[in-house]
Amino acid sequence: MIRFVYGESGHGKTHKLIEMIEKDASSNVHSFLIVPEQYAVASERLILDNIAPSAQLNVEVLGFSRLYNRVCREYGGLEYNYITTPAKHLLMWKTLHDISDMLNYYPSGDTATDASFVDFMLSAVSELKANGISPEMLEISESEYGKSDLLYEKIKDIALVYSVYCSAVSEKFSDSSDDISKLTAILEKHDFFCNCNVYIDSFTSFTSPEHKVIEKIFRQAANTTVTIPLPAPRYSSIYTESISASERSLLKNANLHGEYSAYSLKENKRAKAPALEFIGENIWELGVSPYEDHDHNDSRQNARGNFLQLSHSAGRSLIFFIHNSFLLPIDFLTFLRLFAAFCWQANLKP
Repeated sequence: MIRFVYGESGHGKTHKLIEMIEKDASSNVHSFLIVPEQYAVASERLILDNIAPSAQLNVEVLGFSRLYNRVCREYGGLEYNYITTPAKHLLMWKTLHDISDMLNYYPSGDTATDASFVDFMLSAVSELKANGISPEMLEISESEYGKSDLLYEKIKDIALVYSVYCSAVSEKFSDSSDDISKLTAILEKHDFFCNCNVYIDSFTSFTSPEHKVIEKIFRQAANTTVTIPLPAPRYSSIYTESISASERSLLKNANLHGEYSAYSLKENKRAKAPALEFIGENIWELGVSPYEDHDHNDSRQNARGNFLQLSHSAGRSLIFFIHNSFLLPIDFLTFLRLFAAFCWQANLKP
């Protein structure tokens, strides 16, 4: 069974998953919680705080990179000789130097002497790998574009550099950017998630190789639950287009494996102050009426020492600055991080 849990930030998606994982663990069902690498430690702490010690062995918290490591330890294929960033630059420089005379779109002088061109090509290769595009996929027929077409010449040059560079890397090294693609190949041969429940949380989008891994998880796992940080299914907004694009890919893969269910969490459980709740619901919306402040007597002085009053006062101040164009949304996000750090240092808790 495939489930999608929708809800904006603070609506309890993670805690909903923790509750489901707790039920699995108490029933002796093995579960995997897949989160972004930077959230792994925090997620492990949630597991420790909410699941009985005797049941914690039934839960594994992994990022996609750690998942590749875990699967390789089960079936073999783990590699340790990863190429470093300086080695990537040296190999790319050597590749460009060796094939500079074979390139048509890019001037041979630039490829051999311009250090920034090395960075450019490494960035292009990284982007192609992130989107699951191989050198073979870049090959374009002459009948479609013609030899005189500049786009054809450009892509042909990039495909050549991409192919030669990857061959040079594979002779002596492994590239960590290929791990997720290798993981997909392993899951093609082995049912690693058989009889397990998988939970995927805290992502806003996925790379093409990660989507392929998720498709394998949909096929193998007994149950898969994915959280999506949108208010509702197929929600559309200019600010959430990358999330919506990822949602469309997830739903497409889910449809390959039968029916799926979806439900939305409507209550904001994090913002207890009305002003902050208003910001959370409307920060990305256009044409929203100004916030009506019903508590004019509250002040920052009165709010000292009380987390709820302090957050309410801060929220009203933020609304004022944003409404009067003194504060951009990115500044608002920066403020939230600083405010959270202040609360932690001052030992202020809700």
